[in-house]
Amino acid sequence: EFSRPSASKSAGAPRTPSQPYRHGKGWAIRRSYKGHALFLSGFSTAAAASKAMRQRQQDIDDQQKPAGYGPERTCLAQAMQDYAMERLPFKKGAVQEARRINVYLRSAGLSLLDVQPVPSAKETPSRPAASTYVEVSLMPHQREREIPTGLGAHRRAQLTANAKTDQLRAALATTPMADISRELIQRLVDQMRKDGNSAATIDLERSALRVLFNHARSHWRWAALCDNPATHLKMPRLDNQRSR
Repeated sequence: EFSRPSASKSAGAPRTPSQPYRHGKGWAIRRSYKGHALFLSGFSTAAAASKAMRQRQQDIDDQQKPAGYGPERTCLAQAMQDYAMERLPFKKGAVQEARRINVYLRSAGLSLLDVQPVPSAKETPSRPAASTYVEVSLMPHQREREIPTGLGAHRRAQLTANAKTDQLRAALATTPMADISRELIQRLVDQMRKDGNSAATIDLERSALRVLFNHARSHWRWAALCDNPATHLKMPRLDNQRSR
């Protein structure tokens, strides 16, 4: 009667996937983690290979975690401020966009955006010319915008005409991102129309919100924002045709 030979830890025996093993002149490690097939090699010791694998797994975990406090604990105005600090330096229309965002920041009592153009001729080894268009910083909160001399009456008339729009905008500014619905944004759009804002102005405001929600989902990994509430709205017809 012959018995089957017991398995040994020889070179031909099955290898535990999660443990480091000899690979060429060094050490390697192979592991399947959360759908990722990981293979790291070229380490001088088994401990170094294990440490590198733990770091790689931590990187995967970090990428899956939502940035910041997430949509449930971040109001719209705070998300706008964070987005502006990240992306406006690379946008040609940063000055105009910062002006629109500051309206929300002012309503929420947050620090305002200060946007200063970057001279395109200024080039350093770490920043090629024209890689950034503006420098964005935060300045202390101001309840009201500074009005140039001679425009006081015009500004007061604007505030009166857009009073209801400003109320809705202020409510949105302090609402958590996760609680902002398509209905709330549609209400803002409709009120802007009633207050006499042009179709182009309304479209720019809607665009800023749409871009923010897309950025939050794709770059901040806010998976809870499964739907962009600034899309599929009933918008005024935008007449941007030019006479040639």
